[in-house]
Amino acid sequence: MHRSRSVSPWLAALALVVVTGPRGVARGDGPPAAAPAPPAPPAATATGALSPEEAADAFVASRRANDGRCASLSAADTPDPWLVCDALLARGARDDAKAFAAAVAGPDADALRAYAALPPTPDADTVARR
Repeated sequence: MHRSRSVSPWLAALALVVVTGPRGVARGDGPPAAAPAPPAPPAATATGALSPEEAADAFVASRRANDGRCASLSAADTPDPWLVCDALLARGARDDAKAFAAAVAGPDADALRAYAALPPTPDADTVARR
């Protein structure tokens, strides 16, 4: 039997990739990086409901655009209107919090309106929200 001393084409191709691969990537000649996925719209969490912060963002955007979605956002029981109002107050958006509380209906709507109308206490609020 006679053995051929030639290198297999596959082995030669592998050697070429191994030898030139790291330098090509270091120069930026490698494959293009995949574009990052766009962030998910704040439509819903895994349970299908907005988080209080997302609901607060949506309420403020709707109020600024005057598009009529404010009523549906404030009428929803999920997320808890108290948490949405608190998220607005934590941002310092007191007028938005009052508008949100005014649009909420239900057995404790008056208490929520009173809460939104309380004068700010920045030091106590900051410590309580940490």
